[in-house]
Amino acid sequence: MKKILVVTTKPPFPLFSGDRLRIYNISKHLSKKNKVDLIYTGSKEKFKKKINFINKLIFIRTNIIKRIFYTLFFLLKGKPLQVGFFFSQEMKKKIYSIYENYDCIIFHLVRASEFLPKNYKGTTVLEMTDLISENYLQLFKKFSFLKTRPVFSSMDKKKLIDFLKKENNDLEETVSRLYPKIIEIINFVKVQNGCFFSRITGSGSACIGIFSTNNEAISTKKLVKLKFPKYWCVVSKTI
Repeated sequence: MKKILVVTTKPPFPLFSGDRLRIYNISKHLSKKNKVDLIYTGSKEKFKKKINFINKLIFIRTNIIKRIFYTLFFLLKGKPLQVGFFFSQEMKKKIYSIYENYDCIIFHLVRASEFLPKNYKGTTVLEMTDLISENYLQLFKKFSFLKTRPVFSSMDKKKLIDFLKKENNDLEETVSRLYPKIIEIINFVKVQNGCFFSRITGSGSACIGIFSTNNEAISTKKLVKLKFPKYWCVVSKTI
């Protein structure tokens, strides 16, 4: 039986959103053959009753003043706003004091990955169900009195794009060897006006290009249909 720690910046209750339902059911499923502990942070302890499938529940309290401070602090460090807003130094210290007790640590949402101990040798999982645009919309509503949405939105967009450009899909090289056409499509898309980067999704079911504007994406779609008439192509909004 393995010991698993689930790290989340919000509790799985109440079950009114997709991300909460997902981590709730993942934890419940894993608890059938493993011991699952859950640590979360928030301004209030949402529930005190024991969750029957959670072995140990750890709550770390924070407040809006700390969240404002860390939002600005992480902004200066060049990290996304949501990482700073949901950061807790107390939670980080707690995780660093117990991480060696676990065979696996699951980080719920991108912002929770900030708590990953640098020297951890076990299995790590990032459960990434973030609806990033909605996360930012909620954050801006909290700080609407500052009238800083356009500035922060632009700055954070650039940070997110820069971060994604540095990342790689480890399956892309293998898939491209099997299907050389993929490289041709990726190379064609990434040189079009306004394209930040292009790569495969997942195991290669589709090729994507991330563009600066909707009009640039639409123009590229027309060019793709001319060059690759047998392939399906659509413009969609990132979330």
